[in-house]
Amino acid sequence: MGDSNSIIMLLFFFIILAALFLLPRWRIARASDQVIELLLKHGARSPSSAKSKEELGLQDRAAFGGGLFGQRDYRPLALAALIKKGVVKQTEEGKLYLSEEAFITRQMK
Repeated sequence: MGDSNSIIMLLFFFIILAALFLLPRWRIARASDQVIELLLKHGARSPSSAKSKEELGLQDRAAFGGGLFGQRDYRPLALAALIKKGVVKQTEEGKLYLSEEAFITRQMK
């Protein structure tokens, strides 16, 4: 009886641990799609049509938007990752646009 309880507790621990690591990755991936859709919706596909974070609704917010138990906004993290990967480009003024390669790849899906 004691061994089965230990196995159940260990399994429960690993499930919680996996959720703590995998859930944020999934949410950032989903937020990345949202950021790309925002750029496309606003027509930000070149430096001349680039939009500011404010125009896109991507202002930097507190880590936890709605208080201690509020929904976290993963879009700023996703935006930073997309910029690092070169999917989203920035103008000298800090405005954002979708890279041409990313736009073409997106159109092929």
